[in-house]
Amino acid sequence: MSIISRFTEISTVLTLLLYFSCGQQATESDNNSVWTQKDFFAIHFSDAKFGMAVGEDGILASTSDGGKKWTLGNINSATQFYSVFLVDSQLGFVAGSAGKIYKTTTGGRSWQESPSGINNFIDAVFFCDQSTGYAVGLLATILKTTDGGLSWNSVYSGNINTEQFYTTWFTDAQTGYVTGENGFVLRTQDGGGSWQKVGLSFYGFLLSMYFPTPTTGLVVGWSGTILKTTDGGETWVEKESGTQNDLYGLFFADSLNGYCVGALGTVLRTNDAGETWAEIASGTEENLSSVVLLGRDEGFITGLEGVMLKISVDGISRAVN
Repeated sequence: MSIISRFTEISTVLTLLLYFSCGQQATESDNNSVWTQKDFFAIHFSDAKFGMAVGEDGILASTSDGGKKWTLGNINSATQFYSVFLVDSQLGFVAGSAGKIYKTTTGGRSWQESPSGINNFIDAVFFCDQSTGYAVGLLATILKTTDGGLSWNSVYSGNINTEQFYTTWFTDAQTGYVTGENGFVLRTQDGGGSWQKVGLSFYGFLLSMYFPTPTTGLVVGWSGTILKTTDGGETWVEKESGTQNDLYGLFFADSLNGYCVGALGTVLRTNDAGETWAEIASGTEENLSSVVLLGRDEGFITGLEGVMLKISVDGISRAVN
């Protein structure tokens, strides 16, 4: 598979690529020596030990020892999974193409479909607790569950021709944000009951979001764009990223320290709450899709072609061979 300069050259930004066959029970193989070439689109940890990465053709990589060992499996090879959220070491959700959401209550050993009621791509899933979660995607999709994924209901009726959502973040049970195409941010302050566009004037795709504090948040996207709010989304200020490469993933270890990843192996680091960013050598030119931090300089990065990188105080290295 050739390197692509922008995920957005595909039909939908973080959906990246492709479409194929089937399965439902997660199959496992211990593959630290023979690794996959399939694309990873998202990674998440519930704690310092338990994490999962998901992606192309239902691929699943999981760890229970903080990433010392990764086990490969497959949830449903007919589905491209673009998001994973682990509530704890047993409960987790993945979401992706054709409106598919799957749920595990066994730490990924088995999965059950969580019917979303839609057929379009879901690009992000986020849970506030074991019961309440949100899923966002194409065609102005914002779904909410209050029963742990047993059922999902639409909580937004916007313009499906112009509003495509790629990421969501909740700072508490009532306050949440959604970003996407055409550079806007939606905010709810009543648990998804109503949504308003808030103080952002930007044209482009906003692809990842993180709020390290209830009022301080950042979004990243096209052409090295980094935007920051310190007032709960009322106003946003653009920050210099130092790159023109598209940015796809963002994560903070605390209120000051964060990493951002993107096209052509781009990795950026901040230690001042996103005011300034410095580029770090990643050792790859593959597009990097997602990042998760377990500490200030400890975490993992996923990307295309099976890329799994480890962040440490010594820099960035391959997490698997």
